[in-house]
Amino acid sequence: SHDPSIEIVGVQSSHVPGMAESITRGERIEAFYRPTIAEGIAIKRPGKINFEICRNHVDRFLQVDDDAIAQAILFLMERCKVVAEGAGAAALAPLLVASNPARWKGRKICVIVSGGNIDFHTISSIITRGLSRSGRFLQFSAHVPDTPGHLKKLVDGVSAVKGNILDITHDRTAPDLPLGYVKINIILETRNKAHGQQIVSDLSRLGYPIREIT
Repeated sequence: SHDPSIEIVGVQSSHVPGMAESITRGERIEAFYRPTIAEGIAIKRPGKINFEICRNHVDRFLQVDDDAIAQAILFLMERCKVVAEGAGAAALAPLLVASNPARWKGRKICVIVSGGNIDFHTISSIITRGLSRSGRFLQFSAHVPDTPGHLKKLVDGVSAVKGNILDITHDRTAPDLPLGYVKINIILETRNKAHGQQIVSDLSRLGYPIREIT
């Protein structure tokens, strides 16, 4: 940087840390390779010119895993309305999963988000996984008597606390079912983890113990 007070930080996927490891060792090396959603920066052995540029101008490198990159992609879509590919969102990831947040506190930070080459299947998977991890998806099952009225009572219990049912299925063949019962599998959209816990608690009070919560 022309201004010594500005720190330039490089970010690379820990699945393919070719540049980061090369900078650490002071020479170009070929790193191991694991599949990553940050395909645009998945280079096992950095090029000579790029290596020299990074060695001379980048102050340090950070490595992040695919979970952190996926979290960054979701954050950009949800908060900034920006669709970025894995390599494009990688620079944001360390700020979201920082093990030492004080490192960034009070500093002016510019994150370069570059690249939007991401397919719809990957976006869908990232959204589903991200919502589940943040407690906004709740999957569970309940054993209820296989007689009229019990499914309605269960659904009304979910509705009473504003849970949004995304999917519901009946299973009468589960090996752990008592005679005369049906297993109801439900996927819900919730506001957060506390909301999901409230739904589970309320349904249990109605006489429907919840099983297999994920």
